[in-house]
Amino acid sequence: MKIEWNRRYTTVSIYTFLVLAGVVLFAAAIFNLPTVGGTIKLLLMPLIPVGYGFAIAYILNPVVRIVENKLLPLFFKKHPLKTKIARAISLMVTYLLLILILVTFFWVIIPQIINSITDIVSKLPHFVQVAETEARSLFAGLPQEFIPASAIETAVGSVGGILNSTYQILSKSIPAIINYTAGLASGIVKLLMGVVISFYFLSDKENFCALSKKIVYAVFPDDVVHNIIYVTRQSHSTFSSFITGQLVDSTIVGVLCFIGMTVMRMPDAVLISFLAGVTNVIPYFGPFIGAVPSFLIIFLQNPGQAWMFALFIVILQQVDANFLGPRIVGASIGLRPFWVLFAIMSFGSMMGMLGLFIGVPTFAVIYWLIRAVVEYRLLDKKLPIRTEAYSEDSPVPNGKANL
Repeated sequence: MKIEWNRRYTTVSIYTFLVLAGVVLFAAAIFNLPTVGGTIKLLLMPLIPVGYGFAIAYILNPVVRIVENKLLPLFFKKHPLKTKIARAISLMVTYLLLILILVTFFWVIIPQIINSITDIVSKLPHFVQVAETEARSLFAGLPQEFIPASAIETAVGSVGGILNSTYQILSKSIPAIINYTAGLASGIVKLLMGVVISFYFLSDKENFCALSKKIVYAVFPDDVVHNIIYVTRQSHSTFSSFITGQLVDSTIVGVLCFIGMTVMRMPDAVLISFLAGVTNVIPYFGPFIGAVPSFLIIFLQNPGQAWMFALFIVILQQVDANFLGPRIVGASIGLRPFWVLFAIMSFGSMMGMLGLFIGVPTFAVIYWLIRAVVEYRLLDKKLPIRTEAYSEDSPVPNGKANL
């Protein structure tokens, strides 16, 4: 018996089968998320060094450009270097600087940080007594007729209890931290592989960009390609300006904090300065995240110096917020404070520390895309794009857009 195929019904049947198969696969993935997630993670594991390499190359690229386009021309004005030679020298200078930073970090800063943490843990019992004494002297100055003696004892006991609990937690955590550090060997190997891969990314970055653009032109229509390239350039500008600026700004804040604490002879200057620099990468919340534990560390050792540190860190943050930050980071993000806080909280809850760092530039790109679409639609309707035009005092005009 000969089957007569109908092209129309055959096509409908194939599409129906594909849709049903897609629905079944999607449902199976939803009901087996741990297995699917583990499989995806297993498949992506070999690509982790590539991701590290791309991230390192992206961070180092501004340094390579500065050396290649700004510094080398100063030394070779009369006889400009060839492109390949200039690139090779720029990469050599950049990676020597990276090695110097890593050596300083792992052989100078890290041991001092570990010594400071170990010293703090060993002195916590003494800090408990100091805290109780300070609490008693603080409550002694309050009017006794309004505060019962039992309430004072309860409050003092709570202070001691909190510090004792902290001591026990830290004491138990140190072996776990040591074991966890031993497990980081594989991560360090992947990171070193990422450094090697980043070298190849930077040495041939123009070819990688051209290859990416070639693939985009081959896959998408021309009008879509122009939009993709425009959005990519805008995203790159936002991310590079923010990340480079924040890293430079945080480094300066950490160095200034170390200099100030060293001059005032405060304890644990390396640990606290490192904490101040790292947390300063996070906009708005960062300075507070670093200042509170730093204040407590100094307060437990010398309450008088702790208040000096609080005054010093407030002055330092004001200098950073009003002078350093605007000049280094600039207004590249273009977000109001509310949206910055929203980006930090939302991306931080979803992605942890990575979200706290990249949340602001990521949301800035999303915000820019939404604003571009909204303004395009308003112009198409011949309406104003200025937000002030939609306030109660400025009703939206009919007819021509008030641009």
